[in-house]
Amino acid sequence: MTSRLPPERLDLSRELDALRQRSGLSLTALAHSTSASRSSWHRYLRGVKIPPRDLVRELCALAQESPEPVLDLHERAETAGGRSGAAGGRPEPHEAASGPAPTRRSLRGLSALRRWWRPIAAGVLLGTAVAVGVTVAERVLDKAQQAASPPGCRSAGCTGKDPESQGCTHVEHEPVTVVERTLSGGARMDIRHSKGCAASWARVWLAEVGTRIEIVSPEGDVQEATIRDRYDAQGYVYTPMIGGMSEQDAEACYFAPSGGRPPEGAGTENPGPRPATTPAPAEPVAAADDRDDAQCFAAPR
Repeated sequence: MTSRLPPERLDLSRELDALRQRSGLSLTALAHSTSASRSSWHRYLRGVKIPPRDLVRELCALAQESPEPVLDLHERAETAGGRSGAAGGRPEPHEAASGPAPTRRSLRGLSALRRWWRPIAAGVLLGTAVAVGVTVAERVLDKAQQAASPPGCRSAGCTGKDPESQGCTHVEHEPVTVVERTLSGGARMDIRHSKGCAASWARVWLAEVGTRIEIVSPEGDVQEATIRDRYDAQGYVYTPMIGGMSEQDAEACYFAPSGGRPPEGAGTENPGPRPATTPAPAEPVAAADDRDDAQCFAAPR
């Protein structure tokens, strides 16, 4: 079914699933942490239906991510395909029941029906309570398993590694946004730091193809990423990490396409949003005359 969906809706569903993974929540736990049911989330993450905008904000809050780029994908998906069932008309209003007034015999029958129904209703309520208890237990177990899983790297061992694949973006490893800036052309950029991994990385969104970003340590170590195609430009692009420094030590730099190097692999087709990779080995900071167009910032001290 997903093969017949508009590409804009597929992009949105992939980004929503990526956010769910970053939150560290199972589908059941996600349903209990938001205003949507488990079955609804299943349809949203498969692209069968488009979720409400408020629900997108709830998921972004759980993943500790900015909602703006995801809401942009949401708007494109709605424009391309519309909400499921939007073409249908309004449901017809129910007509009021008509007929003779209830007789004494019918009232006695209703009383008997109520006596018969009460034990069944009690059983249903008990079954519901048990189901809720099992669901809560599953959620607690999910959280316990997440808390018990260590990050894939720590401190200097994280340098050059992907923050998501190493688990540094998971809630239990305390990822935080150290500082955020709005740059030329409306691009947004921030510095992220994971206390559990003791590592930092830079991230950009709402930027053009060819944009390059860097994160720089006080010692001059550099990790960088480039927006290579339209799929990168629709979501987040982030650098590999630099480990072994505090959250106030990192500096981030932004190079617009006109001031940075040409994008590598621009226009390459890609099935979905993904992090840009860094050429290996990481290059040193460019000479000052190559960085005239850079917009750099750091955390307030």
